[in-house]
Amino acid sequence: MTANSDTLPTHVVSAADAVALQSSGRHVVFLDVRFSPKQQDLKGEYELEHISTAHYVDLKTQLQGIGGGLAGSRPLPETADLQKNIALWGIRPETVVVVYTSGTPAAAARAWFVLKWAGLPNVRYLDGGLAAFKAAGGRTDSEAVPTGGGTFVIVQAEQLPTLTAGEVDDHIKAGGKVFDARGAAGFAGDGSSARSGHIPGARSLPSTALLDANGLLLKSDAIRSILATKGVGSGDYIGVYCGGGVAGALETLALRSVGIDARLFVGSFSAWVADPDRSVARGSD
Repeated sequence: MTANSDTLPTHVVSAADAVALQSSGRHVVFLDVRFSPKQQDLKGEYELEHISTAHYVDLKTQLQGIGGGLAGSRPLPETADLQKNIALWGIRPETVVVVYTSGTPAAAARAWFVLKWAGLPNVRYLDGGLAAFKAAGGRTDSEAVPTGGGTFVIVQAEQLPTLTAGEVDDHIKAGGKVFDARGAAGFAGDGSSARSGHIPGARSLPSTALLDANGLLLKSDAIRSILATKGVGSGDYIGVYCGGGVAGALETLALRSVGIDARLFVGSFSAWVADPDRSVARGSD
């Protein structure tokens, strides 16, 4: 895969490079990640068209554990459950895993986060998803994909750093920066629900601000420029959260791709507000 000043090479693959991977002779596994907060099963969309050989991945059942309470709405999956899915997806130690989506970039980023957290060495987020891949001439079809054959073993999870609610609170109190990846309206809040508002001391940085009009991640320099306006350099780590750990995964991906030590509070605001001892702030930055 190529790397130049116009890409985010560390964790991201361009559509052109993903197309090249299809015929490279390397062992590549494509994961088609579907997610909608309002619709449980999107497998029908996948069955209509997906990247050739791509496995269907349901975020709600395969990329999260059982949510609720202080765990938040979308905790990380149990290692044993994830191990079973890795085997079903045919992932081996030498595999290049390419995660993508057809409509919600943060869904693919959640897959990237979970797999990197589990210790998979070579996971790439497909910039622009299915649409960009097709535009670059990539092969798609509606064929069923055989499962099984994966031999990668999770030896030790937690290979990406995460934060607890207490660590977020301590980081803010120590002067550290924590970004809320939800939209500005959700951050400001109107008091209409328990999830209205934000963690006191956090700042708003919607994950969508790191994408262009075509859903592509901004160039490295553009992301660094945005971070500079927020007072972020290359020093201390940055905390990231959202509503339930999906949009925050996209922001974590983007920040880590430009060398920022971004750490996701996986439980996010859903976990924060579940604790009656945690206060909630409202209003813009």
